[in-house]
Amino acid sequence: MAKYGNPKEIVGRISLQDDATLTLAFECSLCGLCGAVCPVDLAPRDLFLEMRREAVSRGIAPFPEHKMLLDYEKRGISKRYSYYALPENCTAVFFPGCGLPGTRPKRTLQVYHRLRSQIPSLWIVLDCCTKPSHDLGRQDFFRTIFGEMREYLVQNGVRNVLTACPNCYRVFKDYGEDLEVQTVYEVLAPAKSSPATAPAGKPVVIHDPCAIRDEIPVHAAVRILIQRQGLPVEEMPHHGIRTFCCGEGGAVGLLAPELSGQWGQKRKAEAADR
Repeated sequence: MAKYGNPKEIVGRISLQDDATLTLAFECSLCGLCGAVCPVDLAPRDLFLEMRREAVSRGIAPFPEHKMLLDYEKRGISKRYSYYALPENCTAVFFPGCGLPGTRPKRTLQVYHRLRSQIPSLWIVLDCCTKPSHDLGRQDFFRTIFGEMREYLVQNGVRNVLTACPNCYRVFKDYGEDLEVQTVYEVLAPAKSSPATAPAGKPVVIHDPCAIRDEIPVHAAVRILIQRQGLPVEEMPHHGIRTFCCGEGGAVGLLAPELSGQWGQKRKAEAADR
C-alpha cells in the first residue's frame, strides 16, 4: 500500500484487458494484515489471490522465478518424500508438513511419540499440503492434489488431523471439509503431565504466523508450552491478530525482494527491541 496506494487506488490500477496489471498481485504477501485492521472489513488479500488465479488461467503465471518453490513442492508430494501410516484403527494423523521433518526429523519423531501417548489411535502422514500452488494461484492443481489426499485420508477412516505447520493448518481448516484439524500445540498444552521445567533464561519472543493470525487458541497454547519451561514471554508490538509478515509470505521475495525484505527487517527490529 505504501508503494501503490490504498485499496481503492490499487483497484483503479487494475485492468482485465491488460494482462500486465495482474502481476501486481504477486507483490502482495497475502498476510492479511490489511484486512485485520480495516475499519470497514475489506479483504484485499482475497482480491489479490483471485488476481493470481486469473493470471494463471491466462498463462501469465507462474513466473520463472517461482520454479524453485514449485520444485520444492513437487519433491514434497513425490513418492520418495511422502509416507502414509494408516492401519485399520487409525482415526487421527499427525501431519508435520514439509519444514519440520525436513529440518528436525528427530524432533518430529519426539512430537509424534508424545502425541501417541495421549492419542493411541494417532498415526503419521508425511506429505505436502500444496499451499505453494494455492498461494501462487494454481487453484486447479491445488484442488486436485489436495483433494486426492483429503479423500484418501477420509476413505481410510481418518477424521482428525494434527498439524505442526501453520500453513498446513490453514489449508486443512479451509479445504479439509469433513476433516477436523487442530495444531499439536493445542493438544500438548493441556496435557496433565507437563515437561520438566528448565532454568529461567532470557525472555522468549514469539512470532505469530500470519496464516493463523485469527487463531487465538493456538497463540495461547504456544505461550503456555513455553512458560511451562520456566521461560517468560515478551510480546512484540505486533502480535496475535495484528502480527507482521515475516517476509516469506506469498513468495513475494522471488519477484520483489525489496518488499519482502522490508517486512523481514520490521519483524527483526521488533524482536530485537524486546
